[in-house]
Amino acid sequence: MAHHDDDWIDEVLEDISKYASEIYVNIHDALPYTAKKVKGHPKVKFWVETEDPTGRWDQGLQRDITIRLLDSVKPDIVLFPDSDELYPANMREQLKKFWEDEKAKTFWFRLLYMWGDRKHLRNDGLWKKIHHVRAYKWQLKIGYFPYAGYACPTTFISLPRETRFHTDTGIQHLGYMTEESRQDKFARNDKDYVGDEEFREKVDEKALILDLPEELS
Repeated sequence: MAHHDDDWIDEVLEDISKYASEIYVNIHDALPYTAKKVKGHPKVKFWVETEDPTGRWDQGLQRDITIRLLDSVKPDIVLFPDSDELYPANMREQLKKFWEDEKAKTFWFRLLYMWGDRKHLRNDGLWKKIHHVRAYKWQLKIGYFPYAGYACPTTFISLPRETRFHTDTGIQHLGYMTEESRQDKFARNDKDYVGDEEFREKVDEKALILDLPEELS
């Protein structure tokens, strides 16, 4: 799903292209440059353009619209990163382990929230605890209704823990890296949060910013 991603849409599309044979995109309320790059990319086979009827971001709805694009494709594995995320350098090796694990259905990543620049990540409070599904094995009737969180299809969220494959390397999340990009996300996703400066200051006063380890860069 591509949104306000002008700063990294080129890099993200090229990253997905390393592993995916075809790319399908939901261009959701996107900026002009982002939409142009998606439509012109050689591996993008199909796209739809959407917006939320209420004007607010409905992740379950938009994820379900996006996964419906694959109903006739029936791929082996679905890669479903956010449009501001980069897979780890050892992704090919990890995908092989995931595919060979017969019990595994979903592929979980720790999200590394880059902060300030590409060499630092935020590592306090919720920022260090967030894990999400960014790939999974295809099966019929997969979907996101009702949305259960963790970017995981509802079909898989209640399965036993042994069906979850956890990568040993986090995924780099770029969307909160700069103050400008954070303000944009807050404005689009949580209008109450962006207007509450006292809450933001309280959250940020104990910010722990770490150097990105070399093996993750």
